Amino acid sequence: MCEQALAAERRPRSPCPHLRSHARGWQARAELMERRLAAASKLIIGLASERTRWTADMQAAPASLLHRTARAACPHVRLLSAMSAGRA
Repeated sequence: MCEQALAAERRPRSPCPHLRSHARGWQARAELMERRLAAASKLIIGLASERTRWTADMQAAPASLLHRTARAACPHVRLLSAMSAGRA
């Protein structure tokens, strides 16, 4: 027997004939997840800066305006107003 044939005999056989195909599939899924995580991170950072801006806007607005707006607004806006004011 030649050296190549002996080497081929010694190589462990793959349990799945489509192992490379599966590996490529998992690699594609991993890359997709990395892109999603990067997008989520950007969104979280963007929302954090928006909260800072909203908090500054709430502190700068006159209290009478906030009170009138909160009474007329939907419950979600009232909750956000309370959270920004530190009451929630």
